[in-house]
Amino acid sequence: MARVNHFVVSDLHFGHANVILYEPIRAELIAKKYGYNVETVLEMARNRSETVLQLHNQLLIDAWNSVVGPNDIVFFLGDFSLSRNVELIRGWASKLNGRKRMIMGNHDTRTEAFYMSCGFESVSKYPVLYNHHIFLSHQPLPREVVPAGYINFFGHVHSNDEFNWERGRCVCVEHLKDFVPIRIDNYIGDWHEAFPDRHNNR
Repeated sequence: MARVNHFVVSDLHFGHANVILYEPIRAELIAKKYGYNVETVLEMARNRSETVLQLHNQLLIDAWNSVVGPNDIVFFLGDFSLSRNVELIRGWASKLNGRKRMIMGNHDTRTEAFYMSCGFESVSKYPVLYNHHIFLSHQPLPREVVPAGYINFFGHVHSNDEFNWERGRCVCVEHLKDFVPIRIDNYIGDWHEAFPDRHNNR
């Protein structure tokens, strides 16, 4: 039986031209992958070019599917798309491999039932505790609510580094190599080294 891997990622922002301007690493990856000049990509984003939106969307899909298989589980920590076109949202979701579970972000303004209809197995408006010691949330949790031996994976802050700390890790695509979702158990290896007492007591 094939191994089921568990991944985490946040803040895809399908169909959102402004995020390419706010987060230039997106323009850099589009330019690198598709052979454009970065300034050209940024200019296309400023002009709301349909071409640059398609390239951005395909970049996100390819990065996700490069590691996620059909039976893998992906915890998506919010801000899937700002589009008002429900069929586009469903279409993007349908192209992503794996069993998808969502923690809603501030830009995920539709109902839980809508995102379930897009193929997410579960949808929550609130943070979730995974595997007894991992808080999954859209926004970073206050440090005082993350006890020793726990970790918080979060999104929302994009490329801002100031919220990363020993018990908190931003998993917005801007923090992930080539926007590829991270396998939770790979990161937990580092976590076990950081918190050996909890690991030994499991």
